[in-house]
Formats: sequence, structure tokens, C-alpha cells
Amino acid sequence: MKYLIIAQLNPTVGDIPGNLSLIRQTLHKVRSQYPNAVVIFPEMMISGYCPQDLLLRPDFIQQCQQGVLDLCPDTKNLCVILGSPYLINDDEGNFSITNAAIVYQDEKILTTYAKQQLPNYSIFDEKRYFTTQKNPAIIRYQNKSIGLLVCEDGWKKESYQYFKNENMDLIISINASPFEQHKPEQRIEIGQDIYQTTQTPLVYANLFGGQDELVFDGNSFIINAPQDISYLPQFQSGAFVLEADWQAENSEHSLTTTLVKKITIEHSNATEFLPLIYHREGPLENLTQVYSALQLGLRDYVKKNKFQKVILGLSGGLDSALTCAIAVDALGADKVIAVMLSSPYTSALSIDLFNQQADLLNIEHHHIKLSDTIDSVENKLLPIWKNLPDNQAISRQNIHARLRGLILMALSNEYNALLLATGNKSELAVGYATMYGDMAGGFSPIKDVYKTLVYQLSDYRNAISPAIPQQVITRPPTAELAPDQKDTDTLPEYPVLDAIIEAFVEKKYSTEQIINQGYDAATVRRITKLILKNQHKRQQASIGTKITTVAFGRDFRYPNTQQWQ
Repeated sequence: MKYLIIAQLNPTVGDIPGNLSLIRQTLHKVRSQYPNAVVIFPEMMISGYCPQDLLLRPDFIQQCQQGVLDLCPDTKNLCVILGSPYLINDDEGNFSITNAAIVYQDEKILTTYAKQQLPNYSIFDEKRYFTTQKNPAIIRYQNKSIGLLVCEDGWKKESYQYFKNENMDLIISINASPFEQHKPEQRIEIGQDIYQTTQTPLVYANLFGGQDELVFDGNSFIINAPQDISYLPQFQSGAFVLEADWQAENSEHSLTTTLVKKITIEHSNATEFLPLIYHREGPLENLTQVYSALQLGLRDYVKKNKFQKVILGLSGGLDSALTCAIAVDALGADKVIAVMLSSPYTSALSIDLFNQQADLLNIEHHHIKLSDTIDSVENKLLPIWKNLPDNQAISRQNIHARLRGLILMALSNEYNALLLATGNKSELAVGYATMYGDMAGGFSPIKDVYKTLVYQLSDYRNAISPAIPQQVITRPPTAELAPDQKDTDTLPEYPVLDAIIEAFVEKKYSTEQIINQGYDAATVRRITKLILKNQHKRQQASIGTKITTVAFGRDFRYPNTQQWQ
């Protein structure tokens, strides 16, 4: 077994013909140059991950099942391992669905292995869809014994400790592991534990691409020995050819792998993209990883849903400025439209910074003045307002924000452009956003990015090339919906706010635990109360790329109506 080929590809959920085409292209290119190679595709390659309730449709499962069978002729002279939903039946003839690794050898299905550990936390609901079989999978190919794992199996020792007494040559784990900050390091730790437990080299093959709020970063790797790790590129797709040397002189090694070639696989029109900023070998720095994830999440959402362009409100503030830079990097300047929607409280500086950034990025941009429209709406309301308590300050601010949303949605229709919401995680956490106003949009690229990280990413992006005017970064943050308004009028400084949100939302700390870390008690109680109170807003917010352990959405399923404090 001289060659291992890891096909780190970008399937589209539900596009079974398109996904089969990616597989076939890969096998066709491989067969002539590397006969008898082992070709490894990620988890759920045929269906894409995760199909969610498509998996409850018999017709969807049947298409996946037929796809598994139809691939047999394409596996001639190869050993192929790939993931798919797969039907099994028990002794009584009852069918159930597994998340399976399918193993082909020379035009035949050699065996199937059902994922044993079904994750049921965070964004995962696999117990809703799949069953499993307790069947450790060991295959023989060219005098080598190979053990199989599927993703979560590698996170539970009971799934792989079976192999430690089996004199294995290789363990192959196929994965659809979504990106989060520090997740790549966790995968390596898991891989090293598999090696230490089994004393067997490990191939970890991971999915690439964006799927709704999830981003799969690729970043596959091979652990040849405890401190000998071969990394495949992060945030790149392709079929990566590794030459395997099973006779290494170093006694600590039973395997040495060398990356010899990357084979480019042509995607369908739905997944044809501009390159990302960085193409580096090995682990990337944290800010590079996060920025690349945000690019990829937006890029795939736009392209896979067949939008032609994106549009956003560019206000002269930092959140929209970073969102705009990400959009241009992900899609190209010709695919981005920016609109300034000025109100009576919009400063001349904001308008100037809007024009500066639009010129800097060379994007189509428009300035629409809303003063007359705002006056018209308020005049319609004055006969009712005069008989009500004096709450008009907030009402007026929300009118400004909602008129912006109304106009941006109208332009979205006209341009057939996806409207991007530009809010960050800190604002969404405490409800510092207007429903049907600045929350309007079909996708929210920085929804899971804390404000403190927004600053870091903006500086990071400008270090590559100028993309955001420096004064946008240094000016005090403001919504400009009232005279001399500043975010700090109603919120603590962002480093404090973000630390409290992270402790409460991601670490699940109680208010008393957070206060004991040295934060002001009244501030902590006010912020945690706001987080719980504003769940109804977040449930109506657009999806956005997940980069943290607990993103608002499927990670944070709190009830709207509840009284717990």
C-alpha cells in the first residue's frame, strides 16, 4: 500500500448527483496515476453534512443508498472509503439508518461500518436520525490491517481501545468536524490519544466547506508517531496524495508519510470560488483561522444558495466595515454593494469614512438620505404619540433602524442580492439591536464574533492590505440613532461585556461565579438578565458563521417565555 489519498472536498447538502460527481472526478484522476491506492473521503460525503430532517425522508435516503451502489464501477483497482447515510436491516427485516463508512475494493462493497458514538449536543442531533451497530471494523488491504472510525468515535476511548490488541497497521477516521476556535488543537490531542492507546498510526480525514452556520476547515492530518504529524492544508480543498513508507529506519515509526501532490477537483458552478487570502501548509494562527472561517462561511452560503451578489448597510462603523471587507475577500469586489442610509444624527465623519472604504475596496456604493422619510413616518404617529407616555426616544431610534432595513430589503430584491446583517455577538447577546431594522438580513457573517475580536480581526485584515479606514477602528462605537450617542452610554466597556457574556453563555457560569472573578455585581446581574430577556430577538435573527463553542442559534436553545434568573 504505497499511496494514501485524502480527498478533502466540499460537498453540498442534498446535491447527491453533484457530490457523486466530485467523488468520480477524484477516482478518475487517481486511478491512472496511483493504482491500488487507498482513497479516503470524509464523513457523509454523498449526502453532505448535516442534512438534518432530510434524513427523515425515505426518498432522500433511497437516493443516497442508490448513490452508494452506483459508485461500485468507479472503484476499480482502488480501495475507497467514504461516508454516507446507509440503510441496514436487522434479523426481523426492520430497516434503520446509520452514519456509515462504506469500504469499496475493486468495484465491490467490501464492508460497511456504522458510526458507534452518535453526538447529541451543541449543533449535533445524530440520535434523532441514526442507529448504530457495535461492530468494530477491521479490513485487510494489501497485507495491511486497517481499523475504521467515524468522527465522534475518536472522541470516545471505548470505540478505539479495541484496536490496541489487534496488531493494527493503520487506523482511518473519516470526519465532518466543524471549525471552532481551538478545535484544530483539540483534534490533534484526540489523535495523539488514539495513537498512544493503540500504538497505531492514524489518518484523520476531514470535510471542507460551509454549510449554513457551520464551516468545515479541512485540516486533515496523519499521526505517524507521537511527535510526527503530517498536516494537510487548512481551508483548502483537493485530493492530497501521500506516499507511505512502511519500512522507516527510525524504530519509533511504523509509518512515514510524505505529501507528494495536490490534485485539484473541479467543483460544480454552485461551489466555484475565488481563493481565500491565505494558502499555508500546517496549522494557521488563530486570527488567520477565524478570518478564513468567516470568509468560507459567507462564500459557500452565497454560492451554494445561488445568490449573484450581496448588499449591506455600510455605516462608517466598525462592524459593517469588517463585514464589508470579509464579503469582498470572499466574493470579489464586483459582487458587493454598500449603502449608506444617513439619518439626522449621522455625522459627516461617518459619511466620509463610508466613501473612503467603498473607494478603498472598489465596490459599488450609494448614499440615501432618510431625514424626510423619518419625518414623514413620525408625523403619521404624532396624533397617537401625544396621548401616550413619553417613550418616544426609543420609538424614534427604532424607526430610523427599521427604515434602513426596509430600504435595504427593497434593494436586495432589485439586485437579487443577499442582504448581510452586520451585528456582532456582543450586541446580539444583550439585545443591542433592532428587530426588523439592523437585524434584517439573510446571513450574518460576524454574528458569532465578540466585539473585542471584531477589533482584532480588523487590525489583522489591515495588516494584510488596507481594507478598513483606520479612523473607523479608533473612533468610539456608536449607533448614531440619537444626538452624541455612544455604545458605552448603555453598555459596559466591551472587554468587560464580552468576558461576562463568554462566562455566562459559553462556560455556563452562574452570576455569583462571575462576580467572584472580580466583576461589578450590579453589572453582571444586569447583563445576564439582558441575555435571557433577549432570546426572542435572537430566535428571529438570521444565521451566521459559527466560530465559538456556543453560538447563538442551535447551540443556545433557551425558551423565549421563562422566568428563571
